[in-house]
Amino acid sequence: MYFDWHTPWERVCEILSNDAAPAWAQAILSILALVIAIWASKAQVKHAASEKRKTIFAIAEAAHTHAYNIRNAIDAMDWQTGNTYQIYKVYHRVVIEGVVKALQGVPMHELGSSKGVLAMLSLTDQMVFLGTAVEALLLGPSKHPEIAKTL
Repeated sequence: MYFDWHTPWERVCEILSNDAAPAWAQAILSILALVIAIWASKAQVKHAASEKRKTIFAIAEAAHTHAYNIRNAIDAMDWQTGNTYQIYKVYHRVVIEGVVKALQGVPMHELGSSKGVLAMLSLTDQMVFLGTAVEALLLGPSKHPEIAKTL
C-alpha cells in the first residue's frame, strides 16, 4: 500500500504560510503545555501517595518484626536454668514506646479502608499490651499483684 506524503505536506506548508499560523501554533502549544502540566502534577500526587503507603507499611512491618523478635526471645528463655538474658537483647521499654509513637503517628485517613484503620489501631494496642506483658514478665512472679498473694 502506498501513501502519498506529498498532499499532506502541501497542506501543512499552506497552513504554516498563512498569516494566522503563529497564533494557531501558540494556541496549540499552550494547550499542550497545560496538558503536560496537569499530567505531571497528577504523577507527582500519585508518587507521593505511593511513598506514604510505603512508609506506613514500613512502620507496621517494623512493629511486627520487633514483636516477633521479642516472641522468639521469650521462647528461648529457660526459667529452670535461669537463662533469661535473651529478652534483654531485644526488649527495652523505650523501644516499645517509640514503636507505639510511630504507629500512632500514622495518618489513619490515608490508609484508604476501614479494615486498614482497624488493623493499624489493633497493632498499636497490641504493642502497648506487649510492653506491659513483658514488663510484668521481667519483674517475675513475686512482683505480680495476683500471683504474689498466692505465693
